[in-house]
Amino acid sequence: GGGAVGVKGCKKTKLDPHSSELLDPQLLQSAGQYFLDSLLLMKHNGAVEKTRIGLTALAERLLRCRDPALSALPALWLETLLQRVTAQNQGINSVHRRSAGIPYAFLGLFMAESPTCPKVLLPRGADALLAIAESTSGADD
Repeated sequence: GGGAVGVKGCKKTKLDPHSSELLDPQLLQSAGQYFLDSLLLMKHNGAVEKTRIGLTALAERLLRCRDPALSALPALWLETLLQRVTAQNQGINSVHRRSAGIPYAFLGLFMAESPTCPKVLLPRGADALLAIAESTSGADD
């Protein structure tokens, strides 16, 4: 089987709200947000890795969807993740800064992109992360 995400639904161009085969886009958005929230709070590497696998599987399937509302969700999650790591008022002891899951959250989204298609998330994320690194270099000196 294709799994919990419902690959069948990704092959259709329209969501049928009366179909039991498809998951609601809001439910999928919530699932991805749950993965991100969990990764931002976790510190145990084993749990982080398993959660990253789930995020990657969900994002990979959504990126293949023909429905633009669904295929756009991984990019939305990337933007959310970037906003969270650059949020103001985060000191060295911030939960987000200490989370072992932050790199895994980025990795999970980047790994979801097909090797046979042009990359979108990786270049966007890499550019943003480099800009963050450049803007904060020397700030701790």
